[in-house]
Amino acid sequence: MHRILERIIIPSELKNSDAIKLVHLTDTPGQIYKELKRLIEAVNPNYVIHTGDICDDIKLERSPKKIDLYDKKIARFAKLMDSFQDTKFYFVIGNHDDYTTVRKYFPDAVIFDHPGLIENELGVFYVAHEFKDMKDVQADYYLFGHDMTQNTMASDEKLLLNGLEHIYVLMGNPIQVTAIEYPYSTDSYRQKKKFRSF
Repeated sequence: MHRILERIIIPSELKNSDAIKLVHLTDTPGQIYKELKRLIEAVNPNYVIHTGDICDDIKLERSPKKIDLYDKKIARFAKLMDSFQDTKFYFVIGNHDDYTTVRKYFPDAVIFDHPGLIENELGVFYVAHEFKDMKDVQADYYLFGHDMTQNTMASDEKLLLNGLEHIYVLMGNPIQVTAIEYPYSTDSYRQKKKFRSF
């Protein structure tokens, strides 16, 4: 039923926890913005980290003339996120993003136009749009998107989270990582992301 309705299934333990929480998103087409708002409203995270291509159904790198449409969609996303005053937003600019537009609509967000480090109560996060831009930097978590050349992977030393596979919610101490499915048609809206066949 959730597939038909294009809904995100949100685990109840995420809704009912007062623990520190972080949501990792990436490559989000405009068609799922309302569901992302519903998710963030339910989870009530302290942090949202978006690793790029905020409006992934508009490919600015290939179609720069669509900047006006991109602007309208980013404005819509910002309006939907505006009610989350207690949530700190971080954005990594992707290959289909425009820094100036994102800055205009998210003036209080931390915006990276290159890979960077974020440190908070949950640990140290190294963030990049593409896995290939990940440097040999010491961090607890490595967050990225863009394509499937690197899958999500855990080891004793680090956790690599590819946000294309799932929305990830990190919560508590010790950290619990929950993978949440995007709405069913998200990959279609993303328009031919590079997915490795399994």
